[in-house]
Amino acid sequence: MSTVGRSAPLRAAIVVLAAASMVAAVAVSAPHSAAAPTAAPPAVGDCYDLPAADITASAGWLDVVAVPCAEPHTFQATRVGPAPADLDDDDPTAFAAQQCGALGVWNELGVNRPRAGVVTDPLRIEARSFAVREPTPTYVCGAVAVDWSRSGDLRVLPLSSAIEDLTVAEREELRYCSRARGVRRPWTQPATVRCTVEPRWEVTSWVLWTAFYDENPGREILRERAVEICGADARFSLPRARDWTQGLPWTRCFTKRP
Repeated sequence: MSTVGRSAPLRAAIVVLAAASMVAAVAVSAPHSAAAPTAAPPAVGDCYDLPAADITASAGWLDVVAVPCAEPHTFQATRVGPAPADLDDDDPTAFAAQQCGALGVWNELGVNRPRAGVVTDPLRIEARSFAVREPTPTYVCGAVAVDWSRSGDLRVLPLSSAIEDLTVAEREELRYCSRARGVRRPWTQPATVRCTVEPRWEVTSWVLWTAFYDENPGREILRERAVEICGADARFSLPRARDWTQGLPWTRCFTKRP
């Protein structure tokens, strides 16, 4: 369109209109921006690299992203399910814990399974849980590899494979061994070390007493039975009354290593 011979105000108006038309055309033809990706819902078998604080404390709703189980991670999911969306921020962890139990987690992974009430060659694999709000409220049960410091603090260990795919050497690293100095009560100092670092004690088996008794038979009966199961030269812990109330009255058998 020629603007020769037109007045200056008219020419300016034509330029403004032309510019506006170009902007409108660009806006119409420009593609819509891609929507931000949403987190995938947790699934059984997923692995997560969670900080220890999110695993060992009440952390509320978590924002998590799964990582390949072949990469370093601290949590492996064994069960997921819906969680109430109206939980208070302090409640998701407690709700998730109520849905998850150690026996269920171990059974899913094929580790620490009691046979006739006894777990042989137990690994330092414990049940933990968390909950996410997005994309839908979900609780997640899973497993972590743990260790204990000399002060008794729980430490979460990273793994680089799914627990069911651990090699013989990796499983050996997760056996229960301790440098506890106590002879009569070695379990009172639960600091764990690798079994290849000259430990004093090794936890060779666990006994789940609910496989033998419906109710607490008393410490004397448990002590006599523990000697039979753990061995005359072994030391062992005995469950507390609250362990029976919680449904997991364990005895751990400690054997002195040479």
